[in-house]
Amino acid sequence: MTAPTTTLLGEGEFQYASLQDWAKLPEGWSFVEVSGVTVDSSDNVYVLNRGEHPVIVLDRTGNFLRSFGEGQFDRRAHGIHASPDDFIYTVNDNQHCIRKWTTDGNLVTTIGREFDPAPKWGGQPFNTPTNMAVSPNTGDVYVTDGYGNSRVHRYSPDVQHQVSWGSPGVLPGQFQIPHNVVIDRDETVFVTDRENNRIQVFDKNGKLQDIWRDIYRPQALCMDREGLIYVGEMLQIPELKDCDGVGHNLNVFSHDGKRLAHLGDPKLGDGPTEFIPRTASAWTPPATCTWARSPTPSTASGSTRSRPSRASDGSLGCGRAPFARGGGGYDVRRLRVATRLTSVSITPGTSSNVEANIETCTRR
Repeated sequence: MTAPTTTLLGEGEFQYASLQDWAKLPEGWSFVEVSGVTVDSSDNVYVLNRGEHPVIVLDRTGNFLRSFGEGQFDRRAHGIHASPDDFIYTVNDNQHCIRKWTTDGNLVTTIGREFDPAPKWGGQPFNTPTNMAVSPNTGDVYVTDGYGNSRVHRYSPDVQHQVSWGSPGVLPGQFQIPHNVVIDRDETVFVTDRENNRIQVFDKNGKLQDIWRDIYRPQALCMDREGLIYVGEMLQIPELKDCDGVGHNLNVFSHDGKRLAHLGDPKLGDGPTEFIPRTASAWTPPATCTWARSPTPSTASGSTRSRPSRASDGSLGCGRAPFARGGGGYDVRRLRVATRLTSVSITPGTSSNVEANIETCTRR
């Protein structure tokens, strides 16, 4: 078997090797407009896409395991999240609800009323929600109600509404499309405020803690076991479509908001070091895609990694590498760390190609 061609992405500590042909789908299958990706505690990767098979599940080496959700999603399949207790949460934004599944694809419960939106901008859940995340400590479910509400809602594990915050606008605590959310071990809530070009940081009750500015249209969001936060930017607005270097990159931030790396070429594209937009993120381990180190030797250094238990923040024990998703056609990239974890990032391909190209990125 021919070894995959590698291309380096990034520099310094945040350097990755991009490996093609990672995902192995059944004959005739493809990823169509990948909109989300997440990883469970067994390092299995769940890819949400807008094709005939909405949730495609792969093992850490890219082998196909199963699919589910057929007939349950449409072209607005939008977000996916694996909770610390291994349930899969999804959102199809125009259905105005959140669904909770087993890892085998059995529907457990629905939060909200399907196809029954709350009044637009009225503040009540939900009107075109975008994503969700589950607290690693309490099991509370946080939902970004992004396109028709500019709100964040928190639910208890038994699906009782607890609190909501946010309103349309540009002032601190307001949102213009809250698009994604991450919860840390201290119940700190990180929200991508996309059209305000910032991330806002809150406590569990919506009290503003911090604002990270100068992030171009942040869409994708994930956090690794060390507390590093990965942010995927959307592509340029139409007026800037011919302006290289604006948007479509992957950023790495410290837990307190210091930018540590800015990854990706200035130009849009499908190449191994190029991205278009990104709408979601998640984490995985070195030999696959999840949050956990693997006992597999590193292709970058030849060293052997020991596999840690689930991280205290509920992430699946990974090192440094996120899953990112986007809108449009996509590439799926898996990032492997030389001495620790990896991740998968899914980014859109060219506008003329709505099917995904798959490649793996190994962190060097």
